Formats: sequence, structure tokens, C-alpha cells
Amino acid sequence: MDFESGLIYNVFIIIACGLAYWTERSGYRPLGLLLTFAFVVFFWAIRYDIGNDYKGYMTIFYLVKYGYPYDVELGYRWLNKCFAWSQTGYVGVLGVMTILSYFFLFKMFIRERILTLGLFFSMAFLLQFMLTNQVRQAFVLVYFLSVVHYLEERKYWKYILSLLPMLLFHLSVILLFPLVFVARLRLSKITWAVVLVGTYIMYLLGSFKEIGTKLMMAFPLYDQYKLTERMMAEDVGFSTVMLFGLCVALFILFFSDVINRPVLLTVYLLGILFYNIFIEFHLIGRVVFYLTYLNVILAPLLVKKDWHNGAVLLGITWLMFLILSGKEPAYHGNLPYQTIFDVPLNKY
Repeated sequence: MDFESGLIYNVFIIIACGLAYWTERSGYRPLGLLLTFAFVVFFWAIRYDIGNDYKGYMTIFYLVKYGYPYDVELGYRWLNKCFAWSQTGYVGVLGVMTILSYFFLFKMFIRERILTLGLFFSMAFLLQFMLTNQVRQAFVLVYFLSVVHYLEERKYWKYILSLLPMLLFHLSVILLFPLVFVARLRLSKITWAVVLVGTYIMYLLGSFKEIGTKLMMAFPLYDQYKLTERMMAEDVGFSTVMLFGLCVALFILFFSDVINRPVLLTVYLLGILFYNIFIEFHLIGRVVFYLTYLNVILAPLLVKKDWHNGAVLLGITWLMFLILSGKEPAYHGNLPYQTIFDVPLNKY
């Protein structure tokens, strides 16, 4: 356990939620929003070597800086070129990505009027840790959360067109387009519960490795992934995070009438289903996060609309976060927490 980092993360979210609560109580005044946004962004923008992919993004920066070939989307390549004048320009690149990501995350929270609860659940459900790790894809994810309301409003062309710019940052956004065909899918609570619990048990029994391997062979991937071990099934086994995610999904499903957001619920539960099936396949599992992280909208709405039952979810979630925030190995590589002021910046 990394108690120091766990303490830092818990103090951070308490202060962030305190600022957000003051902002909400003052009617979302610009000063409160600016202070809350600046505090959250600064905390994450100054991070160093946090996230399993941090060193990978440093490598991308230097490959782009010195003109070596590398498969990366144009938008992210251009951003790296903007900082190529600096030997440690990756700090600027990741800082800009942090600002952009939290801009769209805050935009969604403000639209839903869930700033305080949104910040809490996005931290407790580890979305903010994902934002430090899978930087490009996580940016697309929070952007998706900010435009998913077009899917609910059946403004399908507007939904698709709004996602097109994200092709400049992560090609997996293409997989979000077919959601227009499943948004109207409706299953009963009992059916969803049986399917989710059933697939989870089947996963524990190892039932999905063969089907996942066949799918990976046909999956469009960058060349650097095709011959790596990421193509093979990983031995994940029992995961506390996975079981907790399933329990949260069942809780939200049970009280979904209170939330009354059927499109979001359907897409979210579909994500949990796919997660159960493909968690052993790293690359597919990362894509499924687009759907499963709709819980940062649904959970706050449940607490907001039904405080009596929502408080149970809030309390259990915080308890889990107290355990997971300092637990090693970290789910997204967020331990130990350190900043660019704590260590000398690496120079290639």
C-alpha cells in the first residue's frame, strides 16, 4: 500500500469537491468554476510518470520531435510538434491534453448540474486516473460524455458529426458511431441482471478466451500492436475493481426508474456486458471504457434524485476508493503520486 499517495488523492478530491460545492451553492458563478477547474487541472498537469503509458507518451514526443516515423493520429502529432522546440516538451503536451480533457468533462458536469458529485465519482470510479494514463483515448472519452446527449435527443447526425474531429486523436472513436443503432434497445431489469451476472460467472470460468482471440485477429490495429502479447488473452482472474463495477451497475439498474435516462442506461449496461466478455483482452477492454464510464453521469444523477438510496452508493464508493487509491499495483499506474517539481525531468 502507498499510504502517502492514497492520502494525497483523498485530500485532493475533498478540496476539489469542496470548491465545486461552493460553486454550485453560488449558482455556478464564473469565479467558482474557474477556481475549481484550475485546481483540478493544476493537480494533474504537474504530474510526472503517473499512468502506465506516461513513458510511452514521452517516447512519442521524442519520435515526433526528431522526425522518426510513428503511427499516431494527426491531431496528437501536431500538438507534439507545437512543443518540439523544448527538450521536455512532453510536459507541455500532457498539460494541454489535461486542460482539454477537463474542459469537456466540466462542460458535461455543468450541463447535468452534477459538478460536485461528478468530480467525486469520476475520481472514485478511477476515470481521472485513466485520464493520466490513456491520454489520447481518455480525451476522446470525456468528449464523448459531453456530446452523448445528442444520442438521447435522437439528433443522430449531429452526434456523428460532433465526434468526427476526435478522429484526429484516437481512431477508436469510430466504434462509437454504431451506438445510434442500439440506443433504442430496451431490456427488462431482470433480463439485464441475468445477462450481466451470467457473463461475469462465465468470465470467471474462462469461457470467453477463444472468442476474444478470434476477434483480436480481425481487429484493425496499428502495426506496433499486431505482433505483441497484447493480442493474446491476459490472465486477469478475479478483480476487485471489476466486481465493484458490476455491483455498481446492478445498483444503478435497480434504481434506474429514478434516474430516467434509458438511452444512457442501455449503452452503459451494454458496456458492462462487453467488459465482462473482453476484460482479458487489453485493447478491446480499453475501448469498452467509452461505455462503462457513463457511470460518472448515472451515479451522480441517482444520488441527486434519490438521496436516501444514493447515499448508500456514495458511502460504499468512497470506502472502495479509500482502499483502491493507495493499493498496489495501481489499476491505471497512478502510484506513487509525484510531480515535475519532485524529480529531474527526463531528457532523451
